[in-house]
Amino acid sequence: MFGQMLRAHRQRLAFTQDQLAPKSGLSARHVRDLEAGRIGGPRPGTLHLLADALGLDGRDRERFWTTAIAGWPVPVGPVPVQLPSAVDGFTGRAAEIAELDRTTARAVTISGSAGMGKTALAVHWARRVVDRFPDGQLYVDLRGFDPGGSPMTSVEAIRGFLEALGVPVPQCPTEPAAQIGMYHRTDAGSAGQRPRRRPGAPPLLPGASGCLVLITSRHALTGLIAAEAARPIPLGLLTIDEARDLLAQRLGADRTAAEPGAVDMIAARCARLPLALAVAAARAAAQPDLPLAVLADDLRDGDRLDTLSTGDASTDVRSVFSWSYRALSPAAARLFRLLGLHPAAEFSAAAAASLVGLPAARVRPALAELIRAHLVSEPAPGRYALHDLLHEYAGRLPLDEPSDAATGRMLEHYLQTARAADRLLEPARDPVPVDAPCAGVTVEAPADHLQAMRWFTVEHRILLAAADQAARTGLDPYVWLLAEAVATFLYRRGRWHDQVTIQRHALHAATRTAYGPAQARAHIHLARTYCGCTSTTKPRRTCGTRSSCTESTVTRVGRPRHITTSARCANNRADTPKQSATASRRSPCAARVASGSG
Repeated sequence: MFGQMLRAHRQRLAFTQDQLAPKSGLSARHVRDLEAGRIGGPRPGTLHLLADALGLDGRDRERFWTTAIAGWPVPVGPVPVQLPSAVDGFTGRAAEIAELDRTTARAVTISGSAGMGKTALAVHWARRVVDRFPDGQLYVDLRGFDPGGSPMTSVEAIRGFLEALGVPVPQCPTEPAAQIGMYHRTDAGSAGQRPRRRPGAPPLLPGASGCLVLITSRHALTGLIAAEAARPIPLGLLTIDEARDLLAQRLGADRTAAEPGAVDMIAARCARLPLALAVAAARAAAQPDLPLAVLADDLRDGDRLDTLSTGDASTDVRSVFSWSYRALSPAAARLFRLLGLHPAAEFSAAAAASLVGLPAARVRPALAELIRAHLVSEPAPGRYALHDLLHEYAGRLPLDEPSDAATGRMLEHYLQTARAADRLLEPARDPVPVDAPCAGVTVEAPADHLQAMRWFTVEHRILLAAADQAARTGLDPYVWLLAEAVATFLYRRGRWHDQVTIQRHALHAATRTAYGPAQARAHIHLARTYCGCTSTTKPRRTCGTRSSCTESTVTRVGRPRHITTSARCANNRADTPKQSATASRRSPCAARVASGSG
């Protein structure tokens, strides 16, 4: 086969064997023996000389080398055993292990965010099934997210594999195509990888039957899955039971059983992220006399990322997050930073678009990149989330733009959408007037009453968090306006405690700015809410606010007469210009809302 290819290339250039010989530095007899197939496997140096003399490059040169080495003998060397040591105390991941046990694919991708335990799972499972691969096991770290150096190339990885498979260095070809061809002609067991991008992975897939490759990555590797029919296994956060088991394995069952509340607090504050749990367990193990409650308090009250710092870049939670962040495109990195301003870890595409100040269609590619990098998940269609530690990390990243503008756009997104949904729930009520959305705000538009209720059901927790954020950052107009917009939904769902929480925020914000109409509305809602809380027990003369209810109005939760009268007063906008002039805040959007609120 190689002889025929050599002859075809020589004839293409109209060379005779005698003419090719001096151009390649070979003898004419050597050329004749190669074409006749009397030399089974030309040496790497001979192939270099012939390829240069024939002017071969690119795919032609690769085919030339691949065809030549097909006649080389398969090297026989010691059985390679390269798997790292198993992780002590590995626990959980039962569903993923069962899926690995069932797989018949020749390649499996294990993907997940930083610190999710991908390599630990791959090594743990590979060691469980090592007897299925008696010809050996190969392992390589491609340094896709190594802070200390550049990623390893496929050629470097294959050269290391060939050495592990017993290929003597003098016999190892220098041409990358030849190295790949020789590697594909060997039988190996399982190989662990951590590629940074898809083009580096396919050459490392073994060519022999009966081989399996496990590939761990922070990216979803969709292209590899499509091209190679690889089996994807995404890793998520541990369950609470798995997190408890991990801590028990590391600290001892007696110690964790003695403080179950502290264990659950540690698991929650570590976001059930395996790496964070391992770091927290290491801190506790290093101080066996320290109550776990003290560590739980540090994680609850202090800086979690500082508490989970180890000083080692490979295990420091902040550091491993940073490797993924630095690999993002500028657009995705900007979105990730701005998501740190969002009051909750869950959000919609419209909220993300408002933070960035671009239409939702232009933000979706950045969202998709964050999902592929496992920095953001999509737990439901159109709903996105970061786990708590990533959300906190994003919030600590420095912004290269004013945060007030992005926060104002985000708050106005929630305000304008909540007002649109509220009008569908209570179309007869006169809404509090506000200006149109400012530039860069994406407003969702529920189509009917049912969609409005669904939107509030999904978003009402975030609306409460947004009102709290507005109160803490001095954007007081948003506090009372959000409280007014969500009030009807909270009444209809009987969420009395949520209503009290947000209306107290509204009252305090209105009091700070001495804005009478907003104070009146907050008092009305608090009075009505306390009446609603007590109407199912027994009549009470006071509702716990400045407004008082008679016994006859307590049982009429819908519209007590004195509340209705007060509401008419609250909707009187005669004093709006004077009062609202004091309500402007740093955000341009907040100033617009203040100027139109009534």
